[in-house]
Amino acid sequence: MKASNLRKKYYILLCVIILIVPDFEARAQLFINEFVASNSSGGYYDAEYDDYPDWIEIYNTSDVSIDLSYYYLSDELDEPDKWIIPGGTVIGANGYLLFLADDRNIENHTNFKLNADGESIVLSNRDKVMLDSVIYMSQNNNISMGRLTEDQAVWVYFPDPTPNAMNNTTGYTGRAMASLFNQSAGFYDLPFSVEIKSLSQSAIHYTLDGSTPTSSSNLYSGSIEVIANTVINAICTEEGKMNSEVMTATYFIGENVSLPVFSFSMNPGLATGFPYSSETVTHVEYFDENHSRVISQDIGARITGLVGIHPLRTFSLYARSEYGDNRLNHRFFQDKNSTSYKNLILRNGGYQDYSYTYFRDGLIQSFA
Repeated sequence: MKASNLRKKYYILLCVIILIVPDFEARAQLFINEFVASNSSGGYYDAEYDDYPDWIEIYNTSDVSIDLSYYYLSDELDEPDKWIIPGGTVIGANGYLLFLADDRNIENHTNFKLNADGESIVLSNRDKVMLDSVIYMSQNNNISMGRLTEDQAVWVYFPDPTPNAMNNTTGYTGRAMASLFNQSAGFYDLPFSVEIKSLSQSAIHYTLDGSTPTSSSNLYSGSIEVIANTVINAICTEEGKMNSEVMTATYFIGENVSLPVFSFSMNPGLATGFPYSSETVTHVEYFDENHSRVISQDIGARITGLVGIHPLRTFSLYARSEYGDNRLNHRFFQDKNSTSYKNLILRNGGYQDYSYTYFRDGLIQSFA
């Protein structure tokens, strides 16, 4: 009787072990390996939809293929079954598989997008058991976050993403702190000097031609003399970290203007040859009627209207999350209550009024 009971207990214990092993193996074999939560021009291009979507890469560390049919991906820890991976989805042995987080909900396109401001990514099996997850903070545009190949427990930033491939580019643990200018952008009567500081004592590189600075740009070593209208772009560089965000300040010397001013900072080639057909990323600063800078952000700009007749163009401005702020936050029109805009049009006065008063169209609209 005791021997029989012993055999039963052994049998039950063996069954329990057999049921647990598959989940343990799944946890050990499948990882969220890399992702991009803000993609506008790099990392991965979806030719079918002419889009640069957010994406999530899964890595299979095992020597056999794994059927991911009816597994789950989600961007919420408390809703792990948000999107079902379609039937027939298989990840190869030691392979990588990309899922596009673009809210299209078809094939390998999830029914959600990733939040660049920070959230979570969750991979679960058919039983909704979590296999892997990552909680991330605010992300940089076109820069992925992924596991170090040599130590998969460590997450780093990759300025050169590697979708559907090993994370074999240089990874960084963080980003250098941004620089500080001792003079605010704006309007000045007389020339003056600008000093740039780094709180972390990092090297500072800058440009004066509107271009984006790199580690090869001018190395800051002392104050910059501003004797005419000047735009200064500056970054901080630090070993082992990504370059800081670009800090921009435009200075106007001796300009007598009474209207608000939009100032654009861009590579010199764009200033003389801005593309007609595509939206181009540029930096915009807006100075209100008191000459105070109230906006400084990257935006998308596109030439609008008749482009081949007049040298002064009409521009459409687009605030998008992939460029930074997804709104232009200011009360541009005092007769309206709106204080936040996704799109603005800077008109050149209209076709018939281009060479005259520049405000005839606007005046007629106000009468309507």
